[in-house]
Amino acid sequence: MANNLELGQNIELIFDGKSYKSKIENIIDDQTYVVGVPIIHHSYVFIPLNESVKLRYIAKDCIYQFDGKVVKKSVDPVYTITIAQIGPFERIQRRENFRLEVSIKANFKIKDDETMYEGIIKDISGGGVKLATNKRLNINDEVLIEFTLPGSVNFSLNGVVTRNVKNGANFDVGISFKDIDTNSREKIVSFIFAEQRKLLKRGLME
Repeated sequence: MANNLELGQNIELIFDGKSYKSKIENIIDDQTYVVGVPIIHHSYVFIPLNESVKLRYIAKDCIYQFDGKVVKKSVDPVYTITIAQIGPFERIQRRENFRLEVSIKANFKIKDDETMYEGIIKDISGGGVKLATNKRLNINDEVLIEFTLPGSVNFSLNGVVTRNVKNGANFDVGISFKDIDTNSREKIVSFIFAEQRKLLKRGLME
């Protein structure tokens, strides 16, 4: 599998059953990466030398992860650890594994129609949403959907209708994002990860 990690790219480090945000500070070769030591509550997270970690990151159309080992630690010019890849890249499909049930208000309009309609996002992934609305939509309709994730992150994204099922007085509409930029996708998936971790801590997810 091709390596598509880049300098400055945001990543997630999984260590000791917990997940931490970090980023790529340097790339030594295609199997060795220097990453920033995560900071929690203004303190650096202690990750021992030779410790096994999992490195997860977002690419254009999916999420990748691999197992690694901490082979070096440095404090100059910033606190970093060097991770050597010890396992293969794993591709994770968001639609199958990272879809989160939510209840988020949304506004949307159909291409060539300036009317703004309302709906409720029932689940979300980095690739799209399931929307409950009383507006009848057709498969392949192009829409602009606007919503705000908890934390005041606002989105205005283009999408296409891939599913439309009658549900009582409303319709459950599947919308796939179209030409979503990497930054927006990363923010959505990061939100999903954070919410999943909260649910896991509360024992609401397997």
